[in-house]
Amino acid sequence: MKPSQIDKIRFRKRNPFFQKLEDENLPSKMKDKTRKEIFYTLYTFGERNIPFYKTLEMLEREFPKEVVLSEIKKDILNGFPLSYSMKEHRVGDEFAQTTLLMGEEGGDLTKALRTVFEYYRDKEKIKEELLKISLYPLLVCMNIILLLFFSMYSIFPGLISMYHSAKVPLPLILKNFERFENLFRFHRGSIWVIITTIFFAVSSYFQKESARYQWNKFRLKLPLLGHLYRRFFLKNFMWRLSVLNTAGIKIKQSLHIMAEVEENSYFKQSLCEMEREIEKGIALSRAMEGQNLIFSKREVSYIRQGEESGALKDNICAMAIMHERDTERFISRLSAYGQPIMIVFLGLLVAGVAFSVMPLINMTDLYMD
Repeated sequence: MKPSQIDKIRFRKRNPFFQKLEDENLPSKMKDKTRKEIFYTLYTFGERNIPFYKTLEMLEREFPKEVVLSEIKKDILNGFPLSYSMKEHRVGDEFAQTTLLMGEEGGDLTKALRTVFEYYRDKEKIKEELLKISLYPLLVCMNIILLLFFSMYSIFPGLISMYHSAKVPLPLILKNFERFENLFRFHRGSIWVIITTIFFAVSSYFQKESARYQWNKFRLKLPLLGHLYRRFFLKNFMWRLSVLNTAGIKIKQSLHIMAEVEENSYFKQSLCEMEREIEKGIALSRAMEGQNLIFSKREVSYIRQGEESGALKDNICAMAIMHERDTERFISRLSAYGQPIMIVFLGLLVAGVAFSVMPLINMTDLYMD
């Protein structure tokens, strides 16, 4: 079944979005960062009217581990569309594949490649922003944990013995530490068994799809973290919906594509529920109303206004721009406020250690007088 596998089974029985691809073609392990670079190169070289097979030759040298690139090049030389080859070799998810297909059908594949590049660029940007937001708090937390362990194993035991020898009542922080130390000393085996059991129980629980769904739902209700997750989702949701809607894809199919590429189980199920509502003939704004943990009254109002005025595409584009702007502002505010808050936590721990020493210093001063 070579020279192009009997013309790729007669071009998948003449299309319907290439029907079902073979199960032996396992999902590509390609990273989003690599996909971003590949689509960026294809887009920029495509703008200069450089043939795709020549661009793919260059990409083969740049990414020697990605063997699928040589297969895609062979498909292009055999006359198959880029969208088909990308789908067969799993270079890109459902959103990317659909965007490429719409670009080919609309005669503007370069624009579609640019859209797919922006899609993967934004995915990488979100990861970088999350890392940037969490990096400083993580470093401060590590310092707090190290200081706490140093205090517990080097400072507190010595202080306790000094308090006992001086017959001075222990401060509250040292009294609680002494209780914990005694408990751990006499019941060390039982405590480790309990900790190990809890760890494996939690790990087993979160392997279930229902548990991940409940956890993702719970995260949305958290004061700061939930707001952040919701903002990132809305930014992606409105942008993807705008791209697919502009390409002429119906709302129901757009929701299906977005559900396919969504990794968060709660968001995925919400999109599937909205898709079922649309299938029943319910308007998009009504379907969004039912997902009140995700969509606020502002989003629902904008979409309803677009449906009533016949300017749904324009309103979706406007919402995508607004959420892009709001997310950037929220991240900058979060970065600005996060650092002082973590410094306060570090200061509280240092203050706790200092206050545990104060009574002993006072007693020393008293004896000196």
